[in-house]
Amino acid sequence: MSIKESISKIAKNVSNNASSVAKTVSSSANNVIKTVEDSASVVAKKSGELVELSKLTISANSEKAKIEEIYAEIGKVVYDKFKANIYIDPDLLDKCNEVKSIESDIEDMNVKILELKKQKQPAEDAASNVVTEEIK
Repeated sequence: MSIKESISKIAKNVSNNASSVAKTVSSSANNVIKTVEDSASVVAKKSGELVELSKLTISANSEKAKIEEIYAEIGKVVYDKFKANIYIDPDLLDKCNEVKSIESDIEDMNVKILELKKQKQPAEDAASNVVTEEIK
């Protein structure tokens, strides 16, 4: 075999190998692209599901809050009847008496707050007079 034939054969082998490598790279790139597309599709689907889940959770919690407001309104009506000495279910008397006791505690605290404010006021007035006298 001549050198020319050998070089031609080597060139042909190199060309075939290059073509084979190119096909492998192309196939690998296509696999990567497909995997990325599939992953993006899954992420988009999961994101949509999370958004829907969040919306439903917020809506359910909002409805629960409405129920709690209604419960409070019902309780206020019952307590107002209790304070007006109108008959209420005996099962509710203990809770109404608890509220009445707490209201009494709050009233006592408010009286003490007013007393402290009154005690503080003359002291502030006296301090103000001392400062005024020093300026003259």
